[in-house]
Amino acid sequence: MLIGLRFVQGLAGAAGQVLSRAVARDLFSGKALTQFYALLNSVNGLFPILAPIIGGFMIKFVPWSGIFILLGVIGFLLSGLILIGIPETLRPENRLTGPVFQSFLSFGTLLKQQGFFSQLLITGVVYGSLFSYIAASTFIYQQLFHLSAQSFSLIYALNGLGIVIGSGLPAA
Repeated sequence: MLIGLRFVQGLAGAAGQVLSRAVARDLFSGKALTQFYALLNSVNGLFPILAPIIGGFMIKFVPWSGIFILLGVIGFLLSGLILIGIPETLRPENRLTGPVFQSFLSFGTLLKQQGFFSQLLITGVVYGSLFSYIAASTFIYQQLFHLSAQSFSLIYALNGLGIVIGSGLPAA
């Protein structure tokens, strides 16, 4: 059950990344879009700072499953806020009509566009590297370097601060 729920959590997280950028693309263009993406990436950089600190603090008082309960509550709250607060942003003339599977057929056209596959590959390598670091860093810092959960969270937060600062540069 845990693996199944983690899969759902991963899909929801991936959908959030994609949809936030799609909404931004629907609402902004040019320099305003660049500035909004920089802001969005800066906000996304805050979570690597906050999450380990909160998790390191929580693990002192609740079992590890308490962290998943908190994540579930946050997910339900955010889902509700999104349903209430964000209307459809794509103009009606740009929307696909017909069966859902028709949108999957358009992926072939997308893959044939020059430069798309190389950008897809580069993005995949960047995010693959990021998630490899996320997955391995806890083990490396806590098992090999014998850092406490709280010390690890502070080192991890420093990386998140770098993401926030680096992401904010294009908006300047």
